[in-house]
Amino acid sequence: MSVGSVHVDIPCSVYNTPRRSIVDSGTTVLALPDWAHGNVTALLDLPIRDEADRQAFYYGEACAYFTKEAIDAMPNVTVTVASEIPGMQFDLPIAPRHYLRGAEDKYGDTCYSFSIL
Repeated sequence: MSVGSVHVDIPCSVYNTPRRSIVDSGTTVLALPDWAHGNVTALLDLPIRDEADRQAFYYGEACAYFTKEAIDAMPNVTVTVASEIPGMQFDLPIAPRHYLRGAEDKYGDTCYSFSIL
């Protein structure tokens, strides 16, 4: 797995212990074990000022507001998946527009929820 050009140095076994990681490529939901999630979100370092808001956002409990320019500047998250062919693998790049889900707040403004949980 990588965030932008930075490789997340976590052994494959971490992604599958105690529960398996799930990548739903149809909806771009990525469920990770807590340790892997913490490493990925630390590397993302999205522009959210308040630490409590940041934590709530990263755990899918809050919505955040970003400009189009801020979203365009965010890195891709790439998941590397082992193939059934020994020694082969393939990458699934996830662009910010896919790991951020647009929603409408009660005032009709667009806010975003995080889909790497």
